[in-house]
Amino acid sequence: MFKRLKMLFGRKGSEKAYRLLEFPFNFYALLLSKYGEVRYLHYGFWDSDSDISILTAQERLAERLYGLIPQGVHSILDVGCGLGTSVCELLHRGYDPEGISPDEGLVNYAKATHKKCADRFYITTFEEYKREKQYDLLLFCESAQYIKDKQVLFSRAKNLLRLGGYTLLCDEFLKRFDERANFHIVSDFIGYAEREGFEIMVLQEITQNVIKTRYVFYDALAAQYDKVIKHIHEDTLKEFIYRWRIHSNMYEDGTIGYFIVLMRLRD
Repeated sequence: MFKRLKMLFGRKGSEKAYRLLEFPFNFYALLLSKYGEVRYLHYGFWDSDSDISILTAQERLAERLYGLIPQGVHSILDVGCGLGTSVCELLHRGYDPEGISPDEGLVNYAKATHKKCADRFYITTFEEYKREKQYDLLLFCESAQYIKDKQVLFSRAKNLLRLGGYTLLCDEFLKRFDERANFHIVSDFIGYAEREGFEIMVLQEITQNVIKTRYVFYDALAAQYDKVIKHIHEDTLKEFIYRWRIHSNMYEDGTIGYFIVLMRLRD
């Protein structure tokens, strides 16, 4: 796949490369490609009065995270590194970043796209990642939700962080229990982090700034449904849309929120 991806890049070939990703990443990337070059797969951040594209809004959310990296941080592990953009952006800014993902297609895509930092990406889960070094900061951008066992998440985080190191994340959380979504409950998550020796430095809800992403999704899907359905099985797509609508309703009624969290592992 790595060789195939390398042959497909460039502005005209990028859409073909997205098709080689696994679902749902191929789906997200194909939808976003309607607006231009796709660099991130995460939510976008809008100010209340801004009228910017989803791609610019994604850049804004990334910049918001980069701006929260504390002074003194050098080594960073991007957990769930997506298309690899953050790793290379952080390298450009003088950090020493590495990225992991259990998805082979995403890692190969990142290596093919970001050749200058191709040796910084690894195919592995966070739970199984083993490294002699310890990091100054762990970055989770919409990836902590996939590590369902909080005990595993925080024990691995403590093993990979130096004392005084940081964990920075942005993600969807339940604000109260609801069986319709299998996200962490934010109060439980924060309480568990504190019991595990983490000091909460930033806890910021930005739901109203990111929710427009869900409306953009519907617009992009309506405009490109015929194209998307050629590459994704219709039953798979229908099930995904069904779940997306449920979660959109849960955003609207205040059950799901989107949060940024920065925490420090106490010395």
